[in-house]
Amino acid sequence: MMLIGIAIIFILVLISYIFGQKIAKPLAILDTATQKIGKDDFKYRIDMKQNDEFGNLAISFNSMAKSLQHSTTSIAILEKEVAARRKAEKEQEKLIKELQESLENVKTLSGLLPICAKCKKIRNDEGYWDSLEEYIQTHSNILFSHSLCSKCSDALYGNEDWYMEMKKDDLK
Repeated sequence: MMLIGIAIIFILVLISYIFGQKIAKPLAILDTATQKIGKDDFKYRIDMKQNDEFGNLAISFNSMAKSLQHSTTSIAILEKEVAARRKAEKEQEKLIKELQESLENVKTLSGLLPICAKCKKIRNDEGYWDSLEEYIQTHSNILFSHSLCSKCSDALYGNEDWYMEMKKDDLK
């Protein structure tokens, strides 16, 4: 009787061990897969072809991993697009700022400008007469430097000896 009892206990322990291995192995596979997904390895899949709860769990796990992989890929693409748009916006803001600064520096003359037919002075907005140079310098970014053209130089200094000598030297 004792021998039969020991044999039954031995058989029960053996059966428990076999069932334990049958349960423990799929659980270990699921545990490994869960750890890989936890470390952002969304390409990992479980290869378990059982027609039981573990097989169904493996199919669900693979489906979840595929969805996570797709989501993280979509997020990465969106993050790149957002970064590119932010860069483009910064470039646009820079260009807008440069254009605004340029517009602030631009002075333009337009419309009718009253000018004296004889002395060429221009009537300003207050009704006073300014020299042509003064008016243009006030209303633009132009600075004048004065000199004489050859016709005016000849008319002004043409009879002067020093002028005649200078012209002879220039012709040499």
